Amino acid sequence: MGILTAVGGVVVLAHGIVSETVASSMIAIALVLIGAAMTLPLVLGRTDTRPELIDRLAFTFIGIVMLAWWVLPFDTLEPVIGHLDSDIEMFFVSGIAMVAAAVWTVMYNADLLLRAITFLTSGIGKLRPVLVTAVAYPMSAKFRTGLTLAMFALVIFTLIVVSILTEAFSTTSDRVALATGGWDIEGTIAPGTPIADIGQAIDDNPALSADSFRAVGGYTAIPFQARQVGAESHEWQWYRVRAADDRFLAKTEYKIKLISDGYGPSSRDVWEALRRDPSLVVVDATVVPSRDEAFGLVALEAALMASPVVATRVGGLPEIVVHNETGILVSNGDSEAMADAIEHLFTHPEAAAAMGRAARERVIAEFNWQDNVEAYDTLYRQMGTHAGKSM
Repeated sequence: MGILTAVGGVVVLAHGIVSETVASSMIAIALVLIGAAMTLPLVLGRTDTRPELIDRLAFTFIGIVMLAWWVLPFDTLEPVIGHLDSDIEMFFVSGIAMVAAAVWTVMYNADLLLRAITFLTSGIGKLRPVLVTAVAYPMSAKFRTGLTLAMFALVIFTLIVVSILTEAFSTTSDRVALATGGWDIEGTIAPGTPIADIGQAIDDNPALSADSFRAVGGYTAIPFQARQVGAESHEWQWYRVRAADDRFLAKTEYKIKLISDGYGPSSRDVWEALRRDPSLVVVDATVVPSRDEAFGLVALEAALMASPVVATRVGGLPEIVVHNETGILVSNGDSEAMADAIEHLFTHPEAAAAMGRAARERVIAEFNWQDNVEAYDTLYRQMGTHAGKSM
């Protein structure tokens, strides 16, 4: 069984390398380690070691090794097999594995733990019989006790993970207004039961008072699909647009990072411009019309998310965006060319998707941390060598 488990781990590892997923690769290595540990009885069985001790050593070794393996960082394998993709599932996969390994180790050595507790409480005569009675029933059915312990451990683990993630993704109190645009309450209206006039609805509700609200506005998200006319592929691509009413635009306090000439200088001026001209739009950060840019981290992050980038030929942006391959570059200050580039990507979703894929592949291949750190290390060592020679 140990050899079959190890071989199965190797097969799963091959799948993990091909699919570039952390979960498959971590599980595969775990199976290989378990398979190797399961061969211990075969080796120790040739000695005079008692079978009970052999089983204890083998299964305790499996539990400890599994616990240590899943405690390691997710990117442990990357120096060996390259970049691997991971997502939120790794928190739960590793958590379940660690809980199982810990419970496995504890239950297989419960008798030793009981002896240690008995020894420590031997001086307290009244406590010892109470303790022995308390653990006698659970220890008579170790499998059932192990399942119960695992269930409670998983519940506690889930509560801890959810609380940590909630705290990590929640907005700190000093940035609430920046994240919410100044709005305090947000509600979602079902499409089947629309409210034509939210202000009138508040007035008609006796439990609410219009004086309690400084501003009331609304916006809607419109997801739709589009495809290029005359394209070889007839696959539909998703696109998302948000439209806001006049009251929302009049009172919103969302900040605009980059403002085109003639629409600023403040974010409030932009929202007022949208009120006056419904044909204007606010685009996301993947359009980077920088006038001066040292490197272009926003463009790099967008490319990593497989999003084509429209940028100006300034600073380090041309090093990130390959024109007509991973995005589109325009001349600095040419707002018409910028608009044409955006329109081109919108009306040619297949080309945009291809650029996005190429952008992600290029970022992973040329802008990963490991290669850049090694390049800097090599550069500094060369500079140190030249400086030593010049002295």
